[in-house]
Amino acid sequence: MIEVILVVGIVIVIASITLANFPEFNERIGIEQEAGKFVLAARKAQSYALGVREFQIGSKIFPPYGVSATINDRIHFTVFGDTNLSNRFENFLGESVEVFTVSPRVEIHEICGNSQSIPPGPCNLTTADIVYIRPAPSIVLTGVVGGIPLSYNDIKVVFTTLDGSIRKDVVIWSTGQISIE
Repeated sequence: MIEVILVVGIVIVIASITLANFPEFNERIGIEQEAGKFVLAARKAQSYALGVREFQIGSKIFPPYGVSATINDRIHFTVFGDTNLSNRFENFLGESVEVFTVSPRVEIHEICGNSQSIPPGPCNLTTADIVYIRPAPSIVLTGVVGGIPLSYNDIKVVFTTLDGSIRKDVVIWSTGQISIE
């Protein structure tokens, strides 16, 4: 009987430790998924550009494609076709191909330019546009600071939980490398 009580007690302790950490574990998984979703959106844009995808069926427009994120809309990012070749996403021109929504407990916290440089660049970008241009293939990274678009060697999009306790950084370089940190 004592052995049974001891085993049940050990199981209860292990279960309570596991359940106490479950919300944090769930948030870590959620933010990892959202960062991965952004990376997949960037790779989708790259695939569209290099695959010479027609913008709309019958349009005979084969633009560069990109992904755009903005601080003004912290819960969405967009894959777009750069139909006017501006290297920027202009929603009013109908360039949107697919809009992604992040989960309710995650947001785009900040966007940084040249974050991997020494010294690091600013983290006050309001918008980031990553555009894949064929046939080179080349990648143009544009960030907007104070309404002025500037070119960068790398762009970092920071995802955080709503309380800011957990974060994931997605870094995209002008060489095409993408990492989740």
